[in-house]
Amino acid sequence: MEGRDKMKKLLIILVGILLLTGCDLFELSEADKVRQKQYERDGEQLAINHIATKYGFSPKVKKVEAETQRDSLGPLYLTGNVFVTMEYNGRTFFVKVPIDNKYGEQTGDTYQNDVIEKAIIRELESILGKKLLYYYPSLDSKWPTSSRYYIDYFNGTEIEKFTTEFKVGVTAPLELDEQKETRLKNLMSKSFSTVFVFKTEKDYNTARKSMRSLYDEPGPIFLAEKYTKSYDDDDKLIRYTFDVKEDDIILGYKDYENKKIYSFTNYELKPIDSEILQKMFATYERKPKVVLNAMSLGNQKLSFVYVSKNYYNNHRNLQAIFYCGNNDGMDREIFEPQGDYYYSRVFSTYDCNDGYVLFVN
Repeated sequence: MEGRDKMKKLLIILVGILLLTGCDLFELSEADKVRQKQYERDGEQLAINHIATKYGFSPKVKKVEAETQRDSLGPLYLTGNVFVTMEYNGRTFFVKVPIDNKYGEQTGDTYQNDVIEKAIIRELESILGKKLLYYYPSLDSKWPTSSRYYIDYFNGTEIEKFTTEFKVGVTAPLELDEQKETRLKNLMSKSFSTVFVFKTEKDYNTARKSMRSLYDEPGPIFLAEKYTKSYDDDDKLIRYTFDVKEDDIILGYKDYENKKIYSFTNYELKPIDSEILQKMFATYERKPKVVLNAMSLGNQKLSFVYVSKNYYNNHRNLQAIFYCGNNDGMDREIFEPQGDYYYSRVFSTYDCNDGYVLFVN
């Protein structure tokens, strides 16, 4: 409570200072308002010149806006970027003009984004030999501040120069020879680009319902493989295999060193010692009412837990607890629905050689 009171006092003092100085957090200063109008005049003309030089046509200008930003509780300021919304032949697109040019940026536009995206998808489908279940993120954004801007003209070749980080999904099986692996690697311009290989299309449809966005990694129970670039070597393509077998209770480990994500059954169901329980919850505020199952893992590492809907529905308010005896570490996780299962993630078990998993209410 004392900390909250201090924060309230600081906020009151800050607001008082702002009122006394006449500083408005939500409006530009008078000097910046003058600069804003000049930025927009210059930005509009530079955008028109850019399109004429790059594409050879004169579009209709629909909107010009100098970008503003505010950091924390500081005043509103100009970023130096001007976004120009244009239209040509019934198509709306954006031009980003870096007026200040603080970071050596160049003027770019979104006019070819849909063409580039279709070319990337065609190339991916050619490499993978599969129709994509999805491609994320779309280059054809409806908002100027979240769009991808291209400086160079795309003439249909050297598509790898125009790719950005992407996430795509296909169904198994996936067969890539050395030539296709090289093409895929070249297309993955960012190390975080990933190809997810779902066991079936049904697995994709089920996984999609539990993913907050297509940027998220699907649950391991739905996947057969995934391909991504190496964090350490940008010239290396990494293949991960998934082997998560379905059961009422699934314990699994993400072994990134050996490129395997798998479920295991080398655990022992047994009562947990009352002294261990007392030690676990000695300083824990919300002690469980019931310990339903205790599983001794020994030195087996653990990354995730699944339980079937039937098991979950028979034990409402179910939670999973991982306890590491050799360092007294404890992680407590709730379960989230994923298709026919409930999923709990992510446990930290890397330094543990005396682990327990407990299901508690």
